[in-house]
Amino acid sequence: MKPLNHSDRVKVIRRFVLFFVFTIVVVFLCGIFTLVTADKGISLLISKKESYDNVFRKQAELNFKLDEIFKELYNLRTKQRSRGEHRQMQKLISDTRVLMEREVMDEKDSVLPAYRLYHELFLEISAVQVVLNSHKVEDDRRENNKSQLKKCQGKYRKLNKKRH
Repeated sequence: MKPLNHSDRVKVIRRFVLFFVFTIVVVFLCGIFTLVTADKGISLLISKKESYDNVFRKQAELNFKLDEIFKELYNLRTKQRSRGEHRQMQKLISDTRVLMEREVMDEKDSVLPAYRLYHELFLEISAVQVVLNSHKVEDDRRENNKSQLKKCQGKYRKLNKKRH
């Protein structure tokens, strides 16, 4: 014996199964979409982290080299050196600076703001070297003039002693 509402019950059960299957498929597709998006996000984060780590390492290396350059510039300014030693020290500083500029320019991420500061620092170091060179030239001239003046004073004293 069949119940009177058998056909209605079958329709409702079919509709329920259809909606249940549809809901399961939608949840499954949303899960797949979430996992794929998460995988892409993770790979993007990993690549960004590697990029930032590389930039950090490069900046640490550049900072170490800049410290050395600053020490050499300070020594160049404070210690008395002959003209040849001064030129040699300036050449060493210039070579290091140019090498660092090339390293920064060769970086694939050199357009990042992280390296713009280094470009400005290199320009400032170059300007400081020019100033130090001009000071050295003027200091050499002054020392030369002082020695010439001392020689002249010595000759003048000798002439005065002879006259008296």
